[in-house]
Amino acid sequence: MNCRISVVIPTYKRIALLQRCLRAVQDQSYSASEIIIADDGCDSRVMLLVKSSEQRVPLRYVPVPDSKGPAAARNAGVKVATGDLVAFTDDDCVPDGDWLKAAAMEFLKSGIEAAWGRVCVPFAGIPTDYQRNESQLCVAGFVTANCFCKRSVFWQVGGFDENYTAAWREDSDLYLSLLKSGVRMKFLSAAMVNHPIRRASWGISLLQQRKSMFNALLYKRHKQHYTSLIRPAWPWRYYAIVSLFMACAALTILGAATGAQICFMLWAAATLDFAQSRLRDTQYTIAHVAEVLLTSIAIPFLSLFWRAYGAFRFRVAFI
Repeated sequence: MNCRISVVIPTYKRIALLQRCLRAVQDQSYSASEIIIADDGCDSRVMLLVKSSEQRVPLRYVPVPDSKGPAAARNAGVKVATGDLVAFTDDDCVPDGDWLKAAAMEFLKSGIEAAWGRVCVPFAGIPTDYQRNESQLCVAGFVTANCFCKRSVFWQVGGFDENYTAAWREDSDLYLSLLKSGVRMKFLSAAMVNHPIRRASWGISLLQQRKSMFNALLYKRHKQHYTSLIRPAWPWRYYAIVSLFMACAALTILGAATGAQICFMLWAAATLDFAQSRLRDTQYTIAHVAEVLLTSIAIPFLSLFWRAYGAFRFRVAFI
């Protein structure tokens, strides 16, 4: 008995990374039936790469206009897939040589309908704050860097919700949809994908706060399971820091100088404590410390703004 696997890889303007990922998927010990490149934003370089690549495994190019995000790109890829099983990975990942073999054998043997595998996040030396956060992928559950689903089951639960326009929470949403539908799932420790950490631009932590809005969408769609299985720690520290700053501003306007000074000192102390928590067990270079200190001032405000925006955008009471 054979397991026909369609590998779906969404990509967005990362040619060199996609090329590396393609080589790894083409060199599998268990060959995919096809590799589908879902090009979010329709980069002509991606189309040329697919056309010029060695076709050891059939490659299919799927253009996804208007940069709708990875959830929409994956759905577009699955729509043209012909395999019974769909394997998902990302363009910045490098699947292990036996990745598909481990999945195929388990699906044939145990009759599961969805699964996820291990994600290894290799890096050397003492991490930065960003690298430490990214390394948490190795202990995450169902993530799109390494997951599998029978194609028929994928559509039974509606696929990926395309309201997730960034790479955040769309995999948790699919997992909870599968869970609510009673789909048989399993963790496959032998199915491994490497996820090297990319070089990050200065202040990347500020840009990442926008993802907070999608927690509100996940909460709206899966309130019970979000509360019991997913809910991250309530950002009490952010609320405290923002409240102290607002109190300082209000007291300054009212002319209560002493109260304003006390609130300012408390805000500064809370912000410094937040920065120190981010620096713990990370690099203490001048550049990294300066970045963490400066971004720690802005993160609480940005995070709460995007949480509130998500609650407004998705029409849900979420704090």
